[in-house]
Amino acid sequence: MAAGELYPRIERIREVSAELAAAFIHQAAREGLAKDQKWVDLAMAGDADKLVAEVRRFMWLPAETFEQLRQCCPHTHHHPVMPHSHDAHEVVAEISAAAGKL
Repeated sequence: MAAGELYPRIERIREVSAELAAAFIHQAAREGLAKDQKWVDLAMAGDADKLVAEVRRFMWLPAETFEQLRQCCPHTHHHPVMPHSHDAHEVVAEISAAAGKL
C-alpha cells in the first residue's frame, strides 16, 4: 500500500484478502485455535504460497451473469442467495422463474 492509504486499491482487494485470511489461519494453527485439520496441516507445512492458493480456491466469487450463477449451484454455501435449506436446483428454478418475469 502507498503511504497514507488505509485500504488496498480495489484492484488488489481479493489478493490482499486471501493473504490476510491465510495469515489468520497460520496464526490460529500456531496457537492451537484452528479446528479443521486440513487448514492446520496446510498452515504448519510452512508453504505460504500453497496456503494462500487454497484460501483463494474457497473464496466466494460473485456471479456476473445468470449462467455463472446457475453453474455454481453445487457450491451453494458460497452464495448467500441460495440458503442451505433448499435444494440448489430448486433455487435455480425459482430464480429462473423470477428472471423470466422481468
